[in-house]
Amino acid sequence: VAGVDCRTHAPAGEDLAEVAAGASSREYVYLQRAQGRWALYAAIGRRWKYAYSAADSEEFLFDRVGESRESRNHAGCAFYTENQRAMRNVLMDHLRANGEDDMIDGDRWKTHPKPEMPRNPDARLGVQDHPWADTALPGYTDAGTVTTG
Repeated sequence: VAGVDCRTHAPAGEDLAEVAAGASSREYVYLQRAQGRWALYAAIGRRWKYAYSAADSEEFLFDRVGESRESRNHAGCAFYTENQRAMRNVLMDHLRANGEDDMIDGDRWKTHPKPEMPRNPDARLGVQDHPWADTALPGYTDAGTVTTG
């Protein structure tokens, strides 16, 4: 779908075009960005989207059917406690099954001290293009790279 040649990689998972078309038997799609205190994890099902941001020690729960814009976070709301717990368990079970349990403490998330943020909100823009990133992709530009001079 993205037009990328995957013969050089061994992608894990499932074709997202099939997932989007409803041709998948998978009940949830999982997401992980980064690791440790900077990680963001999510489990997304037909009804609920649950996410945990380790950097903020915050949980998010969105009702994808009742509120399709996903603009209201129901995490921490009394009426959604059971849905939040169930989705947290779905995500934690997935992480444990794949050996990614370093952020889990029993049935809760491990917490870290909140990171200090720089005064300049653009101070970390230079980390967008990691040295290991494949910048030879068609259409790629380094316009987002911060340079000094």
